[in-house]
Amino acid sequence: MNNVINKQPPQPLNVMTPEQITNELKKAYQGEPWHGDSLLSIIARCSAHKVFSHPVPGAHSVAEIVLHLTAWTREIISRLSGHAAGEPAMGDWPVAQEQTESYWNGLVQDLKNSNEELLRITGRMQAEEWLQPAGVHAAEAGGEITCFALVNGLIQHHAYHAGQISLLCKY
Repeated sequence: MNNVINKQPPQPLNVMTPEQITNELKKAYQGEPWHGDSLLSIIARCSAHKVFSHPVPGAHSVAEIVLHLTAWTREIISRLSGHAAGEPAMGDWPVAQEQTESYWNGLVQDLKNSNEELLRITGRMQAEEWLQPAGVHAAEAGGEITCFALVNGLIQHHAYHAGQISLLCKY
């Protein structure tokens, strides 16, 4: 029996490299995540005339969810850039200002731009930065969420809302 010897020291299962977490973000946003389609591929299947409707009473529209995703992606960028944690500048659930195809296309482009900026930032982060608290005065603001935990949370947030969008676009 041939044994392959791994010359790398074993890594704890809970440690990801900066490249791996950035890659996970990229897959959730526009790649091929393990759980199914990426956020962008799901959004691309939604017709512009449906994204402003509310097919489920009391639920957000696809456009509102995209605005929410953009708002939180920008908030993560702000925190990784050293700003204090807070509610997104756009608000938690921004309201769509129009219900036109061109406005929808602008919302999707804003989401793309925000995620591309976040990918550029995470791609430049050094390994030690990922374990630092995110944002100015993070410890005083009620917790020490690390940059890693913050980005990992956004990846989960993207997946959660991608599932909602997928369902809403079927109606």
